[in-house]
Amino acid sequence: MNFDIYNPEKSGKAQCIRALWESAVYATYGHVKVLQELTGTTPEQIMFCGGAAKGFLWPQILADVVNVTVRVPIVKEATSFGCAMCVGLGAGLIATFTEAVEHWVKVEREFQPDRNANAAYSKHYERWQKVYAEFMKIVNQDLLTPMWKAPGT
Repeated sequence: MNFDIYNPEKSGKAQCIRALWESAVYATYGHVKVLQELTGTTPEQIMFCGGAAKGFLWPQILADVVNVTVRVPIVKEATSFGCAMCVGLGAGLIATFTEAVEHWVKVEREFQPDRNANAAYSKHYERWQKVYAEFMKIVNQDLLTPMWKAPGT
């Protein structure tokens, strides 16, 4: 938020990309908070999959914001891998889905939360929520086009 157009060192391409990642992680954090409210539990770890898991900064931001260990699996394409596990279950190669995960999902690396970064992100999360809500009002009035829309919306 608040890019400074008069100071390109603080508002360049890298800062823009990081801001997008941070915004995505804040949205994820909001989802984690909803799950915490519904279940009364806090995750001990998060498995980070997909193309974004190939890098090092985005998973670290996730660990810092959510304040839990983030694990990145060797096989990052979770949809295809999960489908293969279901086939293994259906074919009788494994007894349960939990067994499939325990035997087939291997972790490539882990990211530990940085407490100082978490404190900084926590301070800005409420502000981000307010800004996001205002942006969504503008998007819903068709004054801005969102970067992404869920299929069917």
